[in-house]
Amino acid sequence: MKKILLSIFAIISLFCITGCVKVKEYDSEIERFSYQYGSYNGGYYKYEIDNSGDKATFIATGYNGVNNNTNKEIDKSDVNKLSKIIYNNKIYEWDGFGKNNNRVLDGYSFSLKVKYKNGKSITASGYMDYPNNYNIGHKKMASFLESIK
Repeated sequence: MKKILLSIFAIISLFCITGCVKVKEYDSEIERFSYQYGSYNGGYYKYEIDNSGDKATFIATGYNGVNNNTNKEIDKSDVNKLSKIIYNNKIYEWDGFGKNNNRVLDGYSFSLKVKYKNGKSITASGYMDYPNNYNIGHKKMASFLESIK
């Protein structure tokens, strides 16, 4: 019985250790970031960050009635704050999501691309279909991005 319990504990520990290491890879420095969302009727928002050089550049663009035009240098600490938002809200779990509900016309869509300096990345998109925890993750990211614009 003792051997069975030790084996179960070892297996659970192995899953936790490998899972924890994988998750920690997303608590890293962002190199490039792109997030866009919106709808035809409500307008579209697009945010981009390039942190590949000595300085970080932030671009905010609006389409279809959204006045959102910014192109400026931002502090690297803002990039680190965004990385923490992605990590703390488990937005990395969106990676690989790509679902569309084509029965809806003029609906809401989103697209997220994050490239980390450690080589990891997140790519997700959807049209009238969203990953788990999308609402809270979206609200946190959108609010932060608006605050630095």
